[in-house]
Amino acid sequence: MQTHPIFIVVHIRSARYVAICVEYIRFIIADLTRSNVELRFVERVEDIELRKDSTVFVIGEGFPAFPKRDGRYYIYLNFSLLYNVSSWWTLSWRARRWIARKRRMFAEKAESFDMILDFYEPQSALMKEEFKGRGVQVLPFLTNVLEVKRDCILPVAEREWDICVVSTLTPRRRKLYTKLENLGYKLSPLKTAELVSVMSRCKLTLNVHMQRCSTLEAPRIVHALNAGSCLVTERCYGLEDIIPDRCYHAADYGGLIRVIRRLLENHEEITRTARLGYEYMRGEYEEKCRASWKRIVDSIPGLALE
Repeated sequence: MQTHPIFIVVHIRSARYVAICVEYIRFIIADLTRSNVELRFVERVEDIELRKDSTVFVIGEGFPAFPKRDGRYYIYLNFSLLYNVSSWWTLSWRARRWIARKRRMFAEKAESFDMILDFYEPQSALMKEEFKGRGVQVLPFLTNVLEVKRDCILPVAEREWDICVVSTLTPRRRKLYTKLENLGYKLSPLKTAELVSVMSRCKLTLNVHMQRCSTLEAPRIVHALNAGSCLVTERCYGLEDIIPDRCYHAADYGGLIRVIRRLLENHEEITRTARLGYEYMRGEYEEKCRASWKRIVDSIPGLALE
């Protein structure tokens, strides 16, 4: 068993967005290192008292830069889109401004970290070039430890809402949601503290990019698959490299309504897609994720078990 402290430090404003991801990360690190992993929610990293041999996983773009303390090893987990990784995607001005702000926030504190784990493989290669010496690796966080049993998943016809649209409302999302409501579909609430519960009571879960850019709303995607909800998503650059396309339905922004209408007329197809997604996440992907975390843990000084 490890004898030095391991912390996961989460910015208090990020907590509700990454709660399930943090749950899994804490579990897998504790399991692989046979250690207790302490979880803290704070506004500044330096608010935590750290022993000299501590390993500190840091989550939250809201953290300001902080002075590194000798003998502590700091690892940042990045969940933000920092580059336009797709050459075929034309960004809107809102998306360009959004990405630039995220990148500026990250660059201001990059020197505070010994290692960076990035959520998006196409982006990680660019980060390795820009932030040399930071030990950038891909963060395999597209899974969690939720225990939604197959026999607890409601039949499609018994679900309360047609479409799960839990998200931050932006102009391009509002436009699509309004069209769906005008077609008579029943949409879920926009806000909830119980995202997976709402997804499990929706016939479909809809994933639409916040801005016009090819990002990867990974938490929403994995939540839907784990909850046994049929995922309909705007095309995401690189998604097919992580999740087989049999597990979801993808379309360009203008084609999403057509896909949704077709599926809501075919409950058997909704059930089939949801089952395939659920089984993939609970089997092959979970095994890949654990193996990736094992490689990461083994590369962190002082964490690998003999």
